[in-house]
Amino acid sequence: MLKLTLMNYQASGQNKFRVDPTAAFIAWRPDIAKIKQNFAPYENYKNIIVIGNGGSISTLFAFWRALHPAAAHRQLIIIPTMEPDYITRVKSQYPPTESVVLAISKSGDTVGVLEDICAFQGYPMVAVTTPGKGTLSQLATRM
Repeated sequence: MLKLTLMNYQASGQNKFRVDPTAAFIAWRPDIAKIKQNFAPYENYKNIIVIGNGGSISTLFAFWRALHPAAAHRQLIIIPTMEPDYITRVKSQYPPTESVVLAISKSGDTVGVLEDICAFQGYPMVAVTTPGKGTLSQLATRM
């Protein structure tokens, strides 16, 4: 949990917030080697189809646009909807032999994400969710 403390500077009459440096998230560092190892089977796919809603995909899209070179050989396709015509169009343009599906849901119970997973059966799929929580986690374990 983020710890904020209010420091009242009596002399200056200003109130200032500061972040407590003992907050757990500050010390956390991702294990890049493990991430690379886990995603190695998917590195040859040229299309990344991401299923998600709201905050699960908005930050991803921002980082992709900011950091991914325009001339790179990979495409990012975001599926933020259950609209059948859009899904059919994506499937026709990006076949399973060239694409990996990344399903994202923190709760694991986002209905739109679960519906879209069904539409992409037959595609290689990776689930990003809270381990052991929600339907998406259960599906990922079974798959």
